[in-house]
Amino acid sequence: YKGLDAWCCPLNGLVNQVKTLTRIDKTKIHFIPSALDLSRFSNNVSQETARKILDLPQNQITIGLSGRFDPFKGHLLLLEAINQLENKKINVCFLGEPTKGSGQEYTEQINQTIEKYNLSDRVFIRPFRQDIEVFYAAIDLFIMASKAETFGMVTIEAMASGVSVIASNGGGSPEILGEGKYGRLFEPLNAKSLSEQIKAFLEHERIDKSILLHAVSIYDHHKVCEKVETVLGL
Repeated sequence: YKGLDAWCCPLNGLVNQVKTLTRIDKTKIHFIPSALDLSRFSNNVSQETARKILDLPQNQITIGLSGRFDPFKGHLLLLEAINQLENKKINVCFLGEPTKGSGQEYTEQINQTIEKYNLSDRVFIRPFRQDIEVFYAAIDLFIMASKAETFGMVTIEAMASGVSVIASNGGGSPEILGEGKYGRLFEPLNAKSLSEQIKAFLEHERIDKSILLHAVSIYDHHKVCEKVETVLGL
């Protein structure tokens, strides 16, 4: 630890862990968020256009989950939660695909679960795309279903797009969402809890877009670069 000039953490929770679990000089520990080009998600694409691009139904609530098809990402958990909802007019869009050379078994589980719950007309699977801002523009609600992401960049991307987020109450998500101030939290791996939070989202006013944009302003890549330069003494 004496050989380090600085230890940078993307979350305050991680800063506290380093202070507690290591013997590094505490003055060398810095909170520097992961950076994002926020301008990319300024919603230059309308929801109508985005849904046309992704071939999604218009004028219907659509929930999104992005990421590779991996059990850790929680696709099956979301399908279970959707099945528990009384409202049967909610659509789901999965953006992603299996990891090359693996993931086929889990993909088959997803397809079997969709068939089991008769969701084939409400679940839309789309391959990953570089212009992911189109995906966020198309959805009404983003789900971070992983048990505990250390730092979910997709959560930041969704908020920067003005999209409400429901995330697992574990890892870095609670801090990113202001302990529930900027989004809803559900009990990790609990489909019933996730279903209840989706229901609450549908029944209550959404968080204003301006609040979400203010919350993610600390991740602006220009501001983060300035912090890095300050730490390095540039």
